[in-house]
Amino acid sequence: MPDEQFYFIKFTARDIPSKTNVMVVITIPKGKNSVDKFDVLVSQNTEASAMYSTDSFRECMNKIQRIVLAGQGSQSSIHSLSNAYKLSFQSESYMIELLHYLEYSEDDKVKHLIEQNIHKVLGKADYECLCNVMLVTAEEMEVIGTQEDELGDSLGNTESLPDVVPPGSDLIKYQFVLSPVTGTVLTELRLGDQIMIKLLEDNDKAKAIVGQMNLKDEAGNIHPCPATIVSIDNEDIHKIEVIVKINETTFGRYIEEEPNVRVKMAEISSLSRDEKILRDAALAKEKSWVVPAAVLIVILAILWILVVFIL
Repeated sequence: MPDEQFYFIKFTARDIPSKTNVMVVITIPKGKNSVDKFDVLVSQNTEASAMYSTDSFRECMNKIQRIVLAGQGSQSSIHSLSNAYKLSFQSESYMIELLHYLEYSEDDKVKHLIEQNIHKVLGKADYECLCNVMLVTAEEMEVIGTQEDELGDSLGNTESLPDVVPPGSDLIKYQFVLSPVTGTVLTELRLGDQIMIKLLEDNDKAKAIVGQMNLKDEAGNIHPCPATIVSIDNEDIHKIEVIVKINETTFGRYIEEEPNVRVKMAEISSLSRDEKILRDAALAKEKSWVVPAAVLIVILAILWILVVFIL
């Protein structure tokens, strides 16, 4: 049975005078008259209207998330525009028109139809609009091509391992666990910091490691885990590479393009049992002198009082 196909629509608009940048991503199962997924972004960040024909649905969603979590999204405009598209997608006539244009590859008409809500919600500015329509499978929508290009085939290849990764170790991909309110800004992280990450099952080796660490629940969700930063390469502020140590034989590498994301730090409860035991032992050692010292002070005080009264 062939894989189900989806129309994947990427739409961007920008108005230079008002510094308004818009991105809209939509997926529609071929042969169906309903939208599967969609998201919108309105921001003054020009990255919001930067479109690359090779960007997958997942890459677009990641970009939207990064910009929103960095506090650069216009929340009121995003909410209004999102509601406008929801109403459009619930309209039978709108969907019939959109699907007709998609079926006959009339991309300009698709662009014009999507653009109407931009003008309706954000005003009649002179927007520069781009629209790209692709027919893809569900698997192709989740591809993260940028990461593949950046990391190349070096992951898992001991000949290309960074200096901080011992020979024979596994090097896999991961993502930061973000915490937009209490997290630490990426550029403020230092070597030795312990952060929360989520491993990516992009190959058999990574799947095996996730299984060995018991990170996946019965529903198939991968839970975050703590890791220690062993290398940060921030020569290019928009391409920061962070290598972490997950355990003695497993390391992770990730490249982040947004320097202002806030990364969740690992807490004591997130650390491994061995790490907690070592930390508790060290703490106990530091405090081991407190009780004897207190007893000695009390004894000396009593002796001083006795000496004073006797004399």
